[in-house]
Amino acid sequence: MHDLDPDEQRYKLHTVCGTSARELGVITQSVGVELYFVFIKLLGLLFGVLFLLSLPMLGLNCLGNMVATTSIVNKVVSMTTIANIGVCPEFGCRSNEELAERCLWDTECTDDSWRVRDVARWLGLLDGVGIVLLVAFAVFFKKCIIPRLSKNFDQATHTPADYTVELRALPRMLGGDLKSEDHRAYEEHLKKHFLEVLRTMKQDPIDDEDAIARVTAVREYDGAISRFMEKGRLLHEITNHEVLKDKYGKDPKKERKVQKQEKSVQKKQDKVDYIEKKLRHQAELVDEERPVCLAFVTFSKEEYQQRIMDEYCFAQYSLFR
Repeated sequence: MHDLDPDEQRYKLHTVCGTSARELGVITQSVGVELYFVFIKLLGLLFGVLFLLSLPMLGLNCLGNMVATTSIVNKVVSMTTIANIGVCPEFGCRSNEELAERCLWDTECTDDSWRVRDVARWLGLLDGVGIVLLVAFAVFFKKCIIPRLSKNFDQATHTPADYTVELRALPRMLGGDLKSEDHRAYEEHLKKHFLEVLRTMKQDPIDDEDAIARVTAVREYDGAISRFMEKGRLLHEITNHEVLKDKYGKDPKKERKVQKQEKSVQKKQDKVDYIEKKLRHQAELVDEERPVCLAFVTFSKEEYQQRIMDEYCFAQYSLFR
């Protein structure tokens, strides 16, 4: 993997084994990449612990002879399962009592021999510990690792999100009319509002005319964009049908295929006409005359964004607006 060295103005090679998950996150500018490799590393350690917890049961299963089969493959596979644990006498377990009292590895059981029932509870306990560890790892990773790494990544990197606030509780129009001058200048009014908020703060007011770098309003299109995309897809399919129709038209024996393509063209053209009818009103509107759904305000300094966030920390609750 390569990234640009700012000091020497050349690309620097990062080795596969010598690059940490944190460095991968910084290089790719993605906390998701860092979290992925941390998750894989911790999951490998967890599986190692689970393997150690399962070793006693795996060993005792391999020492048993409860599964009778003539196939070598089936024998090898069955030896690793719990069904093979324990050893019956040479002529087999002839009763349920002998089956329950079978030894772990001795063919001829004595009073000093270890029996399956003596270790069953401990094997079950190890299995339960493994399940608890797996669930605890999932909860710990979600509640602790993800928030901590996300916070560290946010502090170590700078993205547009560090300078931008998202505004959801906004009036859909200004001036009582979508065609009013106030509504057409929605972004400018929003910019003036936040400059005034910074200027009139009770503690350490900020008087900087360049405090806001950009204001972007998200307008309501009533599904027009998705309809435009659907129209484009249909026109592309119509073109494909026209090409196939011309291709089949050269062969008199493929008249039925030509008719099939013509029907497909007509069917999709009807859909295009219906979409154009729905979009006729939307095409007459300009962006400035559409209702506002939400907006993004980007500040010139990260400090300004944080001050605004502190000022409006309770604005997400309608009671405090």
